Amino acid sequence: IVILITGSRDGRMSLAVLGTVGIGLLKNPMIVSIVLGLSWS
Repeated sequence: IVILITGSRDGRMSLAVLGTVGIGLLKNPMIVSIVLGLSWS
């Protein structure tokens, strides 16, 4: 989660970061809804 926040703040999401975050989100569906809720608001 922290990686996703810092990555979006820096504005430079590398493929490695996206891959790591993507795998993490796939393993934690709950985090997906939290992130979507935060990004939606």
